[in-house]
Amino acid sequence: RQPADPLRPLTAPRLRSQCPTVLAVLSHCTDTTSTMTSRNKDDPKVMDEEELAQKAMGDCGRWQLTIILLLSLLKLPISWTQLGIVFLAAPVPFRCANSSYACLTEDEDTCSEWKYDRSVFSETIVTEWDLVCSRSQLVNITQMVLMIGILIGNIIFSIAADRYGRKMPLILSGVLQMATGCCASLAPWFSVFLVLRFLQAVATGGAMTIGFVLCMEILSGKWRTTVTTLSHIPYSIGHETMVGIAYYTRNWRLFQLAVSLPSILIIAFIWLIPESPRWLMAVGRHEEALEILKGAAATNRNQLPDEITFSKTEKQRIQMEERKPTILDLLRTPNLRKRTLAMCFNWMACGLGFYGLAQYISTIGGNVFINVAISGIFVIPAMMVTLLTLDR
Repeated sequence: RQPADPLRPLTAPRLRSQCPTVLAVLSHCTDTTSTMTSRNKDDPKVMDEEELAQKAMGDCGRWQLTIILLLSLLKLPISWTQLGIVFLAAPVPFRCANSSYACLTEDEDTCSEWKYDRSVFSETIVTEWDLVCSRSQLVNITQMVLMIGILIGNIIFSIAADRYGRKMPLILSGVLQMATGCCASLAPWFSVFLVLRFLQAVATGGAMTIGFVLCMEILSGKWRTTVTTLSHIPYSIGHETMVGIAYYTRNWRLFQLAVSLPSILIIAFIWLIPESPRWLMAVGRHEEALEILKGAAATNRNQLPDEITFSKTEKQRIQMEERKPTILDLLRTPNLRKRTLAMCFNWMACGLGFYGLAQYISTIGGNVFINVAISGIFVIPAMMVTLLTLDR
């Protein structure tokens, strides 16, 4: 009889003859897993995280609409801050104090003092710090710094929201926006104003990003598309109300203070806005998530069992065991790379068009208040058309 070859493939008959104990254990484990899976499906008290979130919150109800309405209020001071340059640096007629010309030629003496027409605005940053002639590009730099601040705010607060939750970074962004904005209204020098506007922009970038993510995480189904599209309307309303604020203030310091102070109301979000239950479950804080979901279920009149046990699907277990996702995952596959680059190009084009028009609308002549109001009102019908054609 030939001795058994240890390298010979282990066939089923050989496995049964040589490893009966191992087979018995494996069979028992398989039966146990099947029994547990079957029990989880049959027991209404045992749910995985997504099933519980869907059952408690539903697609969209009174609980979600209340939160979305509160988050929409944030868009007002955000739009005032991001679009306010059109009134902060509104162009005004001017001339050199020692000449009748607006700007002197190279044959004339250098102008060191200007006189401004203050019939529309009593004071702007242009008249305050003489941002005319060779210094006129400082107005463009002001808006450029603000846009860079928004970009940095998106990055910083996105990381903070993933690590510390959605709620506290959102509140922090509102407080930072209020504090830096109010301080900017008191800035004694242009350089100080520029730094404070940058910090205020960082805050607005964070608030926009976190607010959008929170909306997505409390909604499900088709409502995600509908609500996130309509969420741009409060920004347009802010665009319109900004005209009224500028009309009644007529002074850049009063305007800056008026558009910054309302952000203090975000402190009330400590009591009015809950943490994202999906984020809480993702980081393992199930008890806190369950309390919020029970409140959501009660408000939306959805039924939940009195006692709930969390379970994880096999897909969720695998995802937890694998490495944590990063922003580089957006470039991992050819399809994802294509979509990511397309969206980046799309947002860049939208940003150039929208913010470029918003900044320079005051230079086209006519009544600056009417021009800004008209440019802002067309966003609302555009959102309606987008909503009707998005899924077609």
